[in-house]
Amino acid sequence: MSVRQLLTERHNSNSYSNKKMKEYFIHGVPFVIVHEPDYSKVNPEAVIQRVEDMIPPQLVEGLDGFYMAHLKEFDELNRNAVFKDNTIYITNKQDDFEDMLDDIVHELAHFTEIKFQDHIYGDGEIRDHFINKRYNLYNNLTSAGYDCDKKAFLKVEFNPNLDVFFHEEVGYSKLRGHLGGFPSPYSAASLREYYAVVFTDYFCYDREEVCRKCPEVCDKIHSLLN
Repeated sequence: MSVRQLLTERHNSNSYSNKKMKEYFIHGVPFVIVHEPDYSKVNPEAVIQRVEDMIPPQLVEGLDGFYMAHLKEFDELNRNAVFKDNTIYITNKQDDFEDMLDDIVHELAHFTEIKFQDHIYGDGEIRDHFINKRYNLYNNLTSAGYDCDKKAFLKVEFNPNLDVFFHEEVGYSKLRGHLGGFPSPYSAASLREYYAVVFTDYFCYDREEVCRKCPEVCDKIHSLLN
């Protein structure tokens, strides 16, 4: 059931009481909280307001909505949020304000890359920069003694085996020392995650630093804002 269908059902019946579900809006896009987070850790209303303040309307226009509840697949995928069926799903198990903010903005990045796919990826510039950074990472890791699959490093799609190699065999703490132009270990996971991490850093963290490392992605973001 989509967020908009959920809202329609709520308003047309007594299936959902005010105690069970709360609704907010980000630039007119519904944000439905089915299972509330622990308010001692995070105030979702404050996070929702922060997102609306920092993200311009054109970057959420066309999204069906946001849905907060802990889904079974979060545990299966070891994730806190996911974008699917034109909806952003977020767990209510949040560590703090920044954790929830990061989850929302990161998945918004995935929405924007689909909505503006041709504009973001059409000229191949971001892809070329990603491949160059992956190649440098490959060289850095092989020089450090790691046995790397070169073909895997030169593909842009998410590769579960490469992700396990980064996360478990090398370890994110050690990987940070070999990243080169990547802003974080997870940004090296795939082209899509590279864009999403830069997008999140641009709006939530150190914009100047991420634009220094990844100017090609920031240029695309600038053009979306203008």
